[in-house]
Amino acid sequence: MNIRSKQYIPERMKHYALIIILLTLIVGALQAQNDNKAQLVVSSHQACIGDAIRFDDATSNDKITSRYWIFEDTTIIGSYAGDQITVIRSFAKEYNPVELRLICTTYDTTTAISNDTVYGTHNDTITSSTGEDSVIVVPDTTITLAGATIISITNDTLSAFDTVHMFVHPKMQATGDTIICEGNETNIKMDPVMNAVTYNWFETPFDDGSPIAYGSRLQVEPYSANATYYLKILNNMGCVSWDSIKVYVMQPSLTVQPADGNICAGDPAYLIAGKADHYLWESIPQDTTLAGQESNSRIEVSPKSTTVYALTPYGNNGCSSEKIYVTITVHQLPSLAVKIMPAVIDPTNPTITLTDESANSVSSFWSFGLNNFAEGTSVTHTFTDLNKDSASVILQSSNDLGCSADTSFRIAIQSFALWVPNIFCPNRADNSKFHIYTVNKLEYFSIQIFNRRGLMVFESEDPQFVWDGSYNEQYCPQGAYVYVCNYRLAGTDHVDQTTGTVTLIR
Repeated sequence: MNIRSKQYIPERMKHYALIIILLTLIVGALQAQNDNKAQLVVSSHQACIGDAIRFDDATSNDKITSRYWIFEDTTIIGSYAGDQITVIRSFAKEYNPVELRLICTTYDTTTAISNDTVYGTHNDTITSSTGEDSVIVVPDTTITLAGATIISITNDTLSAFDTVHMFVHPKMQATGDTIICEGNETNIKMDPVMNAVTYNWFETPFDDGSPIAYGSRLQVEPYSANATYYLKILNNMGCVSWDSIKVYVMQPSLTVQPADGNICAGDPAYLIAGKADHYLWESIPQDTTLAGQESNSRIEVSPKSTTVYALTPYGNNGCSSEKIYVTITVHQLPSLAVKIMPAVIDPTNPTITLTDESANSVSSFWSFGLNNFAEGTSVTHTFTDLNKDSASVILQSSNDLGCSADTSFRIAIQSFALWVPNIFCPNRADNSKFHIYTVNKLEYFSIQIFNRRGLMVFESEDPQFVWDGSYNEQYCPQGAYVYVCNYRLAGTDHVDQTTGTVTLIR
C-alpha cells in the first residue's frame, strides 16, 4: 500500500502540472488575442432620441496611438490620444439600430541591422531612427534597409463594433376645455399615444412628486383662476415626453371704437370682443348692417338710429357668461333748410338776410365766394357782383358731434324793370306825354326817337324825360315813331338796350 501510494503520487502531480501548463497557454493565447482587438463599452444599448449615451474605449493595449469613433451617420466624432477615451453623444434622429465602430492605431518597435531584410505582413510604415529611410512595406513582400540602428513599424489597426437602438419619444397632443366659464369643471383629454404605458398629470413642470391625476383624461374642480397643467407620458421603451395645456377662465371684454359710442349717421362703429372662445351678437332695434357678423369677434356696424348691441360670450365647452351691452348713439345730420329775406336780390339794395333753419344744426358756416365767409345761424350779406342773373351761396351746417351737411344754392338778381308805353295822345289830358317807367336806379341812360324818314326828332339822357310830340317847337304829325333806349343798372358795368315803336295820335 505504501509503495503504491508513493508511486501514484508523482504520476498525479505530473497530470496536474500538465493541466496548469495548458491553462497558462490558453490564458496567454486569449490575452494575446485580446491585445489584437479593441474593447468598446456602451452605457446603454437602448436609448431615446436626445438622451446622452456614453461610449468608452476599454482596449488593453499600451501601444495605441490614436482612436477614431465612427457612427452610422458617418460622422467622425474625433481622434483622441491616450488610454480610456470616453465619447458622450445624443442622437436627434431615429437610427434603428445605430452602428458604431472604434478604430485604434497601434505600433511595434524592432531592431534592424544595416542591410537587414524585413518581411511585410501589413501596410506598414517603416522609418529609420535617423530619418534616412521611410518606406511602405507592401504585404507579403520583403525589403532591405540600407540604414542602420533602430526602426519603428506602425503595423496595425484594432476595431470594435457595437449597436445602439434609438427610440422616439411619445408624440402627444392635449385637447380639452381651454376656455371655460367661472365655476365650470375643466375636462382635458390626451389623444391616444402609441405604446403609451403611463399618463401622469402635474401642476408643475418636470415634477417627480405625486401626480394630481392618472390616465389620459383630467377633470379639475371648478375654479376662478387661469392654470396650466402638465402631462408626463412614458412609453414601453422607457422614453418620456411632456406636454402642457393652459386653461383660461373666461373674462370677456368688449372694446368700442369710437370709445364714447357716439357716431354720426352713416359713419361706422367697431365693436371688438375678446377673452372668450366664441360669441353671439344681437341688436335692439334690429340693425341690418349686423347681418352676417353675428358670430364674429369683431363687427363693423353703421346703424341708422341709436342702437343697443348685446354680446353673449361662450367658452369652448358650451358655457356662457352674462351678456354685455353697449349703446351706439347716432347723431343725425342736419336736415338742410334756409330762409332768404328778401327772396330776390334788388340791384338797388342788394342786401339779403339768410337764416339756417336746418334741424339738428348747432353751427353754420356760409360762403359767398372767394375769401368771403360768414359764421352764424343768421347772417346779413350785401352782394356786390350784380353782373349775373343770380348769386351763389354755400352753407355748411353742423350737428352737436361736429358732423356736417353741405348745400349750395343761388339767389336770383332782380332783372331791370323798364316799361315803355306804345301809344300817347298829345291832345288829351290823361296821356299827353311820352316817358318811361322804372323802379331801379340807373347810372347811365339815353334815348333817341326817330320818324319814318329816320330823322331824330327827340333825344335825352335823363331817365325822367318827357316828350310832348313836337320837334323844333312844331307838332309832329300823327304816326309811328321808333325809339332806341340804352341804360346801365347801378352796381353793374353792362349797358343794356331796348328798342321799339310808339304811336302818336292827334
